[in-house]
Amino acid sequence: MSADPFLILPPELMQLVFSDLSEERLEGLRVSRTWRNTLLSLPLWDTLLLKTCQGSDEAFNLPYLRSELRHLELTLDSSVEYALDLLLRHNCTQVEDAHVISFSELPRLPCTDPISVMTRIQMLSNDLTSLHVGMCWIFDVSLLRFILNACPNLLFLEKDEFVMWDSAMHGRTMYLPGIPDDTPQHPLHYLRWPAVDGIFRPNFIPAICPELKGLCIHSFNVDETEDTVNEFVQELGLRCSSLEQLIMTSQDGVSFDIYRDQLKDGLKTFIYEARMPLADTIIYDLVTQSASTLEHLKLARVFGSDTQRGLALGTEYVQLCNLEIDAADGLLMPFMQPVHGFLSTCCKTLGTLKLSNICLTDRIFDAVLDLPALHTLTLNGGDDPGSALLRFILGAAGQGGRCALKRFTICSVSWMMRVFCTVGMVLPAIGHMRALTHLSLDEFQDQVTHQDVMHFVRNARVSGLADNLEELEICADEDIISALTDNLPSTDVKRLIPCA
Repeated sequence: MSADPFLILPPELMQLVFSDLSEERLEGLRVSRTWRNTLLSLPLWDTLLLKTCQGSDEAFNLPYLRSELRHLELTLDSSVEYALDLLLRHNCTQVEDAHVISFSELPRLPCTDPISVMTRIQMLSNDLTSLHVGMCWIFDVSLLRFILNACPNLLFLEKDEFVMWDSAMHGRTMYLPGIPDDTPQHPLHYLRWPAVDGIFRPNFIPAICPELKGLCIHSFNVDETEDTVNEFVQELGLRCSSLEQLIMTSQDGVSFDIYRDQLKDGLKTFIYEARMPLADTIIYDLVTQSASTLEHLKLARVFGSDTQRGLALGTEYVQLCNLEIDAADGLLMPFMQPVHGFLSTCCKTLGTLKLSNICLTDRIFDAVLDLPALHTLTLNGGDDPGSALLRFILGAAGQGGRCALKRFTICSVSWMMRVFCTVGMVLPAIGHMRALTHLSLDEFQDQVTHQDVMHFVRNARVSGLADNLEELEICADEDIISALTDNLPSTDVKRLIPCA
């Protein structure tokens, strides 16, 4: 019977065994408690990712938490208060990066006392430069204001969306009392925060965080007037001269782009896809005034406006490499019309393009084909019956190895049904696009036949696509997946599950 080495070797020897690990990083899955405790008790680690579903006091008596800890990601089903107690109990007061996810605020468990939580955050704040907080029963900006007051060296701060599990719980701890309104200026660089009450006060974030480089306001569930939001965005432009990224989205989990330091200051990312009012004039000014620096632009216009500014044909976005246009509710920003003119005149440096809910005409596809650096294209819905798409595919295939397009995605079930039913040669035609390395055909279960698949395979072999294609994602039945896997052995074929 062999002995477990972690049960017989002294800690000093274990430390020698693991002291030469690359980057002092160790990942273990399903290890025994003895192995885990022995390893983590070694004085090697300054980073700890801990997940536990044992929310009792006993679970927090962890011997491997020590004052040397600098980076912590803690996921538990107890409260944030317990998590902070855990750190303080083990003298972990020099944590620089804390990511605390707590599921304690589910209705089955009592709510955390916010004053107690904030007191503990304050005790950990001296070295804290990055903080990510999860669920919390505080619905206005008092929590944000407190953290900025308590953590003077914080550079990165983000909070997840609050999920309303039970309407009866809404009345508990709606705000954090006793927080002064005169928050001093703060060196915060990146802020990702849900759209809580008071977030759009023009004299709050723009005035307090003049060094802000990235701002993401997400998960819109508050009502604000267009005038308030307009003034807020204008104040950002006036006060936050270092702002590089402005993201206003209804989605949680949107992350900041990573940019290397550049000599030219200005807005590099602008994402507007929120159901909130923002005047077309403000959007137009933000985009055109950032023409020399903008790299990532995403616009989904969901509110109409009387403003009718035409396309500034002289404006070229010389750095723009990622563009997403969503004509939500059939609306499109006036300065982007016509789309083919905007693409051909203003967006010559595009590498990634996504078009959603747009009538895809021959002229739009011609403009797309003429983009010399375009390597990724996503088409999500539209009114094209299929003929324009087929013409585009054949045009891209005709460029052969000169075609820059490497990643091609088609999605939207209703549009795919029309396209594949009206023009049955779309999938076989894609087989001629030899330059592709990644192809994704989403949400058209039962719209492609086995005959179409085999025709696609034959064309892919002749054109050379079969040798270049690294990944194929397709929404199809198991028989078709098997046929593709058998006939394209060098391609990673993945089955996309159709949406319910």
